Amino acid sequence: MEPWRTIVCGLDFSPASAAAVRRAAWLAHQLHAALHVVHAAYPEQHAGRDIAPGKIFEGEIESAQARLERCRAEAEESSGMPVRAYFVRGRPAQMLAEVVREVGGELLVLGVHGHGRVGEALGSVAGALARSPPCALLLVRQQDSTESATGGAA
Repeated sequence: MEPWRTIVCGLDFSPASAAAVRRAAWLAHQLHAALHVVHAAYPEQHAGRDIAPGKIFEGEIESAQARLERCRAEAEESSGMPVRAYFVRGRPAQMLAEVVREVGGELLVLGVHGHGRVGEALGSVAGALARSPPCALLLVRQQDSTESATGGAA
């Protein structure tokens, strides 16, 4: 079996996705693989707010892009490999699958919260991608953030 050469990591800026990007960066370093980090902004997620969703969404784009760039730079520094960042608009599961296809991703890394029932623990994005993965899928628990990247206890 060939090692993964292209890794994609989805980010929603939660502690679970922070653990996922650390794991993805470690894997990219170990495998000398290309790493792509992706944040998908979905304007309809703001529809239930009292304030006009367009204003909130547009106001949050700049902040999300800056956070994505910080994550990209941190992943690049820790992996020692170039890391590309993608800020995309649309439904997160659909957009992640699209980026995986575009870059020839062989492994998709996502953070999961690791609490509640199985479906809730995965969340809607990870659950959707687990049901129909565009490539190999690695789910990283939020608790992994206290463990070393190799999986041992800290």
